[in-house]
Amino acid sequence: MDIQDIFIKNIDFIQSANLPKHVKKTALDIAQCRTNAMNGHLYQCPEEHFSVFLRNSCNNRFCPKCQYRNKDLWNVATKNLIINTDHYHLVFKLPTFCYPFVTTFYKNFVNLLFEASKKTIYKILKLSFDKNVIPGFIMVLHTHGKLNQFHPHIHVLITDGGLDKTNNNWVLSQNNLFDF
Repeated sequence: MDIQDIFIKNIDFIQSANLPKHVKKTALDIAQCRTNAMNGHLYQCPEEHFSVFLRNSCNNRFCPKCQYRNKDLWNVATKNLIINTDHYHLVFKLPTFCYPFVTTFYKNFVNLLFEASKKTIYKILKLSFDKNVIPGFIMVLHTHGKLNQFHPHIHVLITDGGLDKTNNNWVLSQNNLFDF
């Protein structure tokens, strides 16, 4: 059983649930990807000895079948962006009482979460350094927790230190980034 089988088995429940339209569409795309629900293409030998019919992909950016290669490319590209220094892993989340509003105003709340996370990082740096430092960080949105429950949160990989704006050199925090 793969992830698509889970979506196929539960698609009626998902479609009837109180979820945002884009989540329902993604679930339906994943359930239908490369199945008889999709159109396809017939590939045939020029001498017509054999032919094969292949179903189209959904091309949804969240579909594991469609995005497997893109995910690998993203992972490699992201690893190449990482600065060779120590890092911290931070997680920012919304309080659970906000979850009903998140499903209604999804983009607004996601933007709010990213913006609040960024401001918090800069505030931490301001409290940790006596200099104006620009950190390196990567932020990734996760919308569900380990048990597949709705749990929007942002993972942040942040450098231990940053670029000092005054004299353009890298300044380490000597592991006191959160020591204030």
